[in-house]
Amino acid sequence: GAVKKVKGSDIRHMGVVWKRGQINTAFRRRYFVLHNGILKYFRDQKSFTSNQRWLGYLSCEGMEVSQNAGKNKEGYVFQLLDARGRTVECACETAAERQSWCVFIESVARGDHGE
Repeated sequence: GAVKKVKGSDIRHMGVVWKRGQINTAFRRRYFVLHNGILKYFRDQKSFTSNQRWLGYLSCEGMEVSQNAGKNKEGYVFQLLDARGRTVECACETAAERQSWCVFIESVARGDHGE
């Protein structure tokens, strides 16, 4: 595989997540990477592994996570509210994946960067 510019130990969690924002309201399949308190999203895993620039990011500092957002055709929904008031709706294919993302994001939001 490609050599990463970031050490693997810096990455808290990564994987496929469906995402929709307040402006683009259609769910899009994205590859999320939680790294150094930042949740970055890429078009797909190949974009990440080939060191392409991310499509966007959210700072997890002060972020609120709501995982009681039900289920839709994309999967198990959770919502992220960042400190600036931006809401992003996300969905994972399994409830376990949703739980993992929520736990990791909440721990980072509280200031636990796993160092």
